[in-house]
Amino acid sequence: MRKYLFVLMLTLLSGSVFASAKYAVEVQIEDGGKLMVFPRFELSEGLWGDSKSKNCRYNGKLTKQVDGLLLNGSLQCTSPEGDFSYNTPAFLLEPKGGKASMEMGDNEENLWKYAIVVTVLNQT
Repeated sequence: MRKYLFVLMLTLLSGSVFASAKYAVEVQIEDGGKLMVFPRFELSEGLWGDSKSKNCRYNGKLTKQVDGLLLNGSLQCTSPEGDFSYNTPAFLLEPKGGKASMEMGDNEENLWKYAIVVTVLNQT
């Protein structure tokens, strides 16, 4: 019985030592006047998470870097006109998370905006 309790305690302790930080991610993408607001989703450092808005799915992954958190993402959409997917630009954030955004295009019809908010839920 003692051996069983010892193994159980060791397993529980090692699980908390090796647990990775959890984050909440919020994403907005505007393309040619069409705004996609993806519901907030949670993910652990080093693992992929996703969120769906209408006919599009955003996938994101946060990894720790020496100088912060790197967010890599991709977007996949389906529509009657055809399906498309692309990798979104990567953002390097402060270790505590934060906000980042970028815009590309020369007028409202061609404007593409990408904005994210990353919040640390628990730090290990």
